Amino acid sequence: MISEAKTPEEIFYQDFKTFSQDGVEFGVGQLSAMTQEELEQVRDKLPPYLRDVLVERKIEMVFVMLTNIIEETTYLICAGEKADDLVEKAYHVHKEGDYHVLKGVVSRKEAADSDVYVSDAGTVESAIIK
Repeated sequence: MISEAKTPEEIFYQDFKTFSQDGVEFGVGQLSAMTQEELEQVRDKLPPYLRDVLVERKIEMVFVMLTNIIEETTYLICAGEKADDLVEKAYHVHKEGDYHVLKGVVSRKEAADSDVYVSDAGTVESAIIK
């Protein structure tokens, strides 16, 4: 259960991991809940804190998955120069307010199954050759 009494830092670090892929350092956190109300209690606390995480952790992007287990939907909040573009190209979604809605995504593994990456030149690219 997610507690609305916790600080953004306490909420964020309940389940957070850092990764490195193709020279890009990023972090992914996840909070899971059985109801939308639980997620809404913390959703507005996190976006301002993500900028602090980028600086503290010295990473380029950070993502937080707010996952409604019953609805099998993740509300993805992100920060970092290329983060929004990466999500939009990987999942073909657009930002709705402060987050992206990823239907059918409930785990980091599912979220990572994408052929989109940040190139050495700093652009968001697709590994799919057409």
